[in-house]
Amino acid sequence: MSNRRGFTIFKKLALGFGITIFAIIIGSYYTYSTLKKNIETISCIANVDAPSEQHLHDMYFLISNSKMLIKNWVFIEVKDNTPNKKALIQLHHNQFPAIKEKLSPLIKYWSSEEQIVYNTIINKIEDSLFVKHKYIMNNLKHFEDYDRPMILIEAMSMVEEDNDDVMALSNRILKDLNILINKISEKFKKGKEKIEASNTRFKKTVFVIGLSLMILSIIVGLILARLIIKPINKLKKATQEISRGNLDVYVSLNSNDEIQVLGDNFDIMAENLRINHRKLKEANKKLLSSQKKLEKANTTKDKFFSIIAHDLRAPFSAFVSVSEAMANNFDMLSDSRKKSFAKNINTSATQLYELIENLLQWSQTQSNRLEFNPEKTNITQLIKDNISIAQTQANSKEIVFNFLDLDKNDVYAYCDKNQINTVLRNLISNALKYSYKKGKITISIDDTSDQNILIRIRDTGIGLSTEDIDKLFRIDVSTKYIGNSTEKGTGLGLILCKEFVEINGGNIFVESKINQGSIFSFTIPKNK
Repeated sequence: MSNRRGFTIFKKLALGFGITIFAIIIGSYYTYSTLKKNIETISCIANVDAPSEQHLHDMYFLISNSKMLIKNWVFIEVKDNTPNKKALIQLHHNQFPAIKEKLSPLIKYWSSEEQIVYNTIINKIEDSLFVKHKYIMNNLKHFEDYDRPMILIEAMSMVEEDNDDVMALSNRILKDLNILINKISEKFKKGKEKIEASNTRFKKTVFVIGLSLMILSIIVGLILARLIIKPINKLKKATQEISRGNLDVYVSLNSNDEIQVLGDNFDIMAENLRINHRKLKEANKKLLSSQKKLEKANTTKDKFFSIIAHDLRAPFSAFVSVSEAMANNFDMLSDSRKKSFAKNINTSATQLYELIENLLQWSQTQSNRLEFNPEKTNITQLIKDNISIAQTQANSKEIVFNFLDLDKNDVYAYCDKNQINTVLRNLISNALKYSYKKGKITISIDDTSDQNILIRIRDTGIGLSTEDIDKLFRIDVSTKYIGNSTEKGTGLGLILCKEFVEINGGNIFVESKINQGSIFSFTIPKNK
């Protein structure tokens, strides 16, 4: 081999590609930062600002409407059970608490000033305005109460004019609400402005990166054409001879650079081809074996995606049919029927959300994009949190949670908190889904081992046969072939549970009998 000096092809290509890669890294980082900020801002707008503004508008409408309703109570509707009286009672007992409940999880994202204004408004409504409403409503509750002049005059003096007690208080509350709504709207507007500015920067960045890469590609292409193509043509002819079975071919290059090294190595390769021929046959056998494994894996995934497509179709079909019925017959539907349709839509949306959430996490595990952040985790508190979240669903089926370690000292483990939380959420959700009405779900922690803790979740549900247990945790088995319940999911949640438990160094187990419930248990390490 010849000695080479000067600016070699490798150095030239390294410089060109280095500049290109540097430009790509800088552009990618800036693009990632911009997209991340956009996602955060959009999330805040979609999940906090927009709902907050809507619910505050709803509260504004209720308070404004209450002025008319309480006034009608005193001056117009002197009878019992009239529509406006019923509407005012409904406003007190249902509509206002419902709006307050919707705002409850959102206000924690507001500024401290906005929270103070909101709490002041709520106190005015509940401790002042509604108290005055109830005073009037109780004094003029029955038809004969309107024949008592002093009580009637007192009630009229509170609601007749805008500067009267109840009307003035309502107007102050409406004014405060309007101020708060304007603040939230201003945040919404600024968020949109941030996104627009970020999009502009993003477009400019993409343009600059694209132009730079195009120029660099042209430069690199010219270098390749000048320094590589000619000697490569010689190598091409030599390889054609090799392809025809002529293993005695040699190449002679005087380029005095890396390509000459390639030519020298080509000659060595030709000399070793006979020796490697037998090894190549063995490699082909291994390649065929790997190909068969890959085909099997692809077949398994195809089955899995067909299952997912089938399970996605059901909630979407429910969406289409229910929404079509509501759109075509909305005015003719009774309130109970509308409520039933809304409940069906909510159920389908919940199923879709759980399926997509599990599918996203499962896809991350399959592509090795899932972050694993183990830390010392309070397992007792994690179980309490999941029980609290699932309590509403449990109440609807009159199912009782029994956490055996509720009053004991907290138990800690070393694991990824988010992944184990997903495992607990899925297992508790399945226990609720497949338990009979008025059943019981028992959760316990066994920390007697020095290395691991064991978590058990026992339900009083339909149970599984031994054959069905063997089908769990497999993506190539459709859930319609498992168990006899009409309420079936995709089975992806259990697959995700198994992968998360194993990622954290544990194992998952199932014990079950038909009509005698199931016990899902898993271990996770105590220490690092």
